[in-house]
Amino acid sequence: MIQRKGKVDFGEALISAYAQKCQVERLTAQFRQSLLNELLALGSPMHRPRCVSSGTLAIAYFLVRFKYVHIAGFGFQGWKRHPWNLEKQFVEQLVAEKRVILLDS
Repeated sequence: MIQRKGKVDFGEALISAYAQKCQVERLTAQFRQSLLNELLALGSPMHRPRCVSSGTLAIAYFLVRFKYVHIAGFGFQGWKRHPWNLEKQFVEQLVAEKRVILLDS
């Protein structure tokens, strides 16, 4: 894992392991790219982003399916190729719209 450099994809193995036990759905590249484009429309990222964080992807995924979501422990920090400043702005907008409810504030 240490030498994976973001290139290892365990998605298919996870789907195979859990598909019989629960509902499993893989996010499409189009969904991920669409969300990244939406974030980039908010302003300039601190670093050239490669992808949106899994936390922000989860928020966006569930907001398509539900009226609002509750989140906790999301710190907007980590790998520099996530557009953290834009993700924070995006989530703050959703909080203001009462579509995201913060459980740890």
